[in-house]
Amino acid sequence: MANTKIQSDRIDSSNRSSVIVGKSTPSQSISGATYTKVTFNSETQDVRGEFSSNTFTADEDGVYLVHSSIMWSTSPPVVINCIYKNGSAYKRTQRSHSSSYQNSRDCTASVSLVAGDTIEVYVYVSSGTHTVWNDPTYTYLTVTRIS
Repeated sequence: MANTKIQSDRIDSSNRSSVIVGKSTPSQSISGATYTKVTFNSETQDVRGEFSSNTFTADEDGVYLVHSSIMWSTSPPVVINCIYKNGSAYKRTQRSHSSSYQNSRDCTASVSLVAGDTIEVYVYVSSGTHTVWNDPTYTYLTVTRIS
């Protein structure tokens, strides 16, 4: 079996798959009975520069695996975590809570995107004002092109 040598000055970065990890570092207050865009104010990875202003914009056609995780500092009675594609709800998960402890809500979807399509995350709480926890190990967005 022959050895393969990779020369870093010859790597074509345009062949890299999209990988972004957006994280939320400030706490964010969410008012009840309205969908609110989640603030992911920084990223730990953005391989192709597709993440800006809390929005992922695909730079090429493909199927993307999208996962959002939202941790609440208190438990809203009903919480919805919703992935938006091009400004409209695409996939949502809902959970009812009866305790006041911290909890999280995840949402995952495989999404077909064409270049220029966008992904954002919105949350909904049924009543009151609740806070998205600012720990980036619990509140984050990942988008990975899988084909």
